[in-house]
This record gives sequence, C-alpha cells and structure tokens, in this order.
Amino acid sequence: MTQASFHPPRVAAWLIELFTPYEQTESIPGDLLEEFSDLASKSGAACARRWFWRQTVPTISHLVRGGFQAAPWSTAGVVFGGLLLVQLGHMFSEWTIRAGTQFFNHHYLPPYRHLRLAVFSLNGGMYLTRLMVSALIGCIVALISKRKEVLATVTLSLICGIWAIPGFWSFWHGWKDHRVAIVLPVLLYSFGGSFAIVIGGGIVRKFRLRSLRPARSR
Repeated sequence: MTQASFHPPRVAAWLIELFTPYEQTESIPGDLLEEFSDLASKSGAACARRWFWRQTVPTISHLVRGGFQAAPWSTAGVVFGGLLLVQLGHMFSEWTIRAGTQFFNHHYLPPYRHLRLAVFSLNGGMYLTRLMVSALIGCIVALISKRKEVLATVTLSLICGIWAIPGFWSFWHGWKDHRVAIVLPVLLYSFGGSFAIVIGGGIVRKFRLRSLRPARSR
C-alpha cells in the first residue's frame, strides 16, 4: 500500500470539516491529514485511523469552544430564535395532525381491512411532517447564523433533545408491556427532530462551502 492510498476515516474527516470555520477549512484538515499521512507511512493505516479518530473529539470541542468565544451573544441570539421557531413548528405539526385526524373521522372512514393501513399512513405522515418542519428550521437557523451553521444547529438540537427526554421517559414507563414494539417510533418522534435540525444546518453548510471553493481557486 502506497502513501497516496492512505485516507483518514471519512466520517471523522467530515465531522471536523463541518465544525471548521470557513477561513480555516484548508489549514486545519490539511494539518491533520499531513500528520495522518506521516503516521500511516510509519505505523500503518490502522494505527493512523485510530489516531485520527482520537483527534476528532478534542478538535471539534476546541472548534466549538472557539466559535462560542468568538461570537457568544450572536450565537445565543440565533439559538434563542431557533427555539421560538421550534415552538411554532410544533404548533404547526400538531395542527396538521389534528386536521388529518378530523379528515379521517368526518370525511373518510376506511374499511376495516384497510384500517391498519390508514392508521399507519396517518402516523407516518405525522412523523414525516415533524421531521420536515425540523429540517426546515435547521436550514433557517443555519442561514442566519453567519457562518456558524453547525454550531448553532447542534446547540439548538441538544437543547431540543434535552426537552424531549421527559416525554420519552413517560412513554417508556407507560408502555412497559410494549417497549420493544414502540421504542423505534417513540425514539423517532422524540429525537428525530433534533437530528433533522442538524441535517438542515449541514445542508446549508455544504452549499456555502461549495460556493466559496470556486472563488478561492481563482
């Protein structure tokens, strides 16, 4: 195996790239890649990949801390605005759920053999609506976060995840006899929105990076 074929773990490199400030998108990953290549040529690719993973968490922690220290009030303001959007998003999701339920109750009563399919479709639509609204909120927060898309959306996601823990806990204790059957839907309903927020921020970050790279190459 030649040195050119050594590549760091893609997931770890991608995570570092997400949190790296725009002005350092070449220097920080470049320095890590250089050290990775040196270690891989001396100790092997497996050892170098383990080293790269060990560097991922402290590197991201350092970048997150630096991002907050550089603009604490603006970041906090964006996150607070995101929390308001999340509340509005929950209200919209609940309204769509009620509207869908009323439609089935008053305008369409499926045959008994299709009742399970109708209930599954209603629940699936409810989950999908929450995920889409959360992803949209993540995009909006990322667009107004002034090049701290992932920092703002991850912070917002963590706060929303903490808020969701009591609801998940009550479901978990209230359905003791059916935990295996409901664990995946409840996890998706409780925490799927938090992941969707981060995905929205990552999408905006990716498009902004693409728009900046051609300008730098000129």
